[in-house]
Amino acid sequence: MPVDAIIRDPAFAKRLAQACDASPHCPDKHRGRLTWIMDQFKLHGGGKISAETVRRWSEGESKPREAKNVILAKILGVDPSWLYLGVEGAASSKRRTVPAHVKALADAAAHLLEVHEAMGNGQSHAAVKVREALEEYRKSA
Repeated sequence: MPVDAIIRDPAFAKRLAQACDASPHCPDKHRGRLTWIMDQFKLHGGGKISAETVRRWSEGESKPREAKNVILAKILGVDPSWLYLGVEGAASSKRRTVPAHVKALADAAAHLLEVHEAMGNGQSHAAVKVREALEEYRKSA
């Protein structure tokens, strides 16, 4: 980063890094993250963006405009208001978007619990813990 660069929003950069780190598909910071975000923008109809643009976002030197922020949030599976401002938006204040891989794991756990119970093992410690975890998941999803 140039010495005279101004960090305008380090909080945005931190949220962007958190969202990238939490995304199961996003590469690590120095392992192709910028290129991956550029490619995802094209795939999600966001048009072409430069590596410099993504770098500036990730360093907090600039923030995306609203339309690009919405696409960026969609790519990373987070709420656009949270990504841009650090607050939950009206649409997500009650419910967060559950990533597909989390939903798939919950569905698989529910199926395994059904099979476990059908075998007469529904009161085991493991079954009780899985049931509790599924109830918590369903409350938050």
